[in-house]
Amino acid sequence: MGKMIKMLRIAAVSMMVLALAFAVVGCAKTASGPKDEDAIKAIASAIESTVKDAKLQSPVVIVERGSKQTPAGEWQVKADYTLVLKDGKTKKETKTFNLSSSINDMGVPVWMAAEAK
Repeated sequence: MGKMIKMLRIAAVSMMVLALAFAVVGCAKTASGPKDEDAIKAIASAIESTVKDAKLQSPVVIVERGSKQTPAGEWQVKADYTLVLKDGKTKKETKTFNLSSSINDMGVPVWMAAEAK
């Protein structure tokens, strides 16, 4: 019976050390927002899928990045871009987008953008 209790204590201590190691590694990782090229790709995709009466004229330019995540875990990015309307006129816009990390259908991590309200 004494050996069984000693083995249980060793197993419990080992699991605690392992759990602590995973917690330290997980907490040590600092959160960082999307890279510029990922943010531009996500914003361009969001614009192209929501704007029906105009076409995006490249490039999308990042004007300002939020320094911290929102309470919802999103990153704010202000972008400048130009749309070409159906009549051929151009319209320059500057909007703020919320970017969030997601997983696509193939299981690959991607950034998704939605216009901030």
